[in-house]
Amino acid sequence: MVKIPLRARIGRQMQPPPFLAGEDVFESGAQIYREQCYFCHGTPGHDSEYAKRMYPAPPQLWKKHGPRGVVGVSDDDPGFSYWIVANGIRLSGMPSFKGALSETEMWQVSLLLKNADKDLSDPVKAILNPPVR
Repeated sequence: MVKIPLRARIGRQMQPPPFLAGEDVFESGAQIYREQCYFCHGTPGHDSEYAKRMYPAPPQLWKKHGPRGVVGVSDDDPGFSYWIVANGIRLSGMPSFKGALSETEMWQVSLLLKNADKDLSDPVKAILNPPVR
């Protein structure tokens, strides 16, 4: 029930990205994601072990879900994802990253996640899933 007004609010407040997605944006977004997000949301091919112990469980943003097999939030507008990264979601464990990340960094992560269903370059994949030492 909470999702309906939240989606309506985000729809009213979301903005378009201030820049286009590209390899440099994906690499920067992957670095930020690796530092700030993977712990709860997993990486390509690797679900978060900690998410299994959280309630509500955070979505695994590199995994197909739903009847259409959408990968993470790749079907959402990047402005929608940006709003969530910037503002968080009350009562869900998703914090606001305002003050922790710059607007540019929040957009880089949001644009990366918009493209999670695409074949990302090897450098981006290496940042998201570094080799185990």
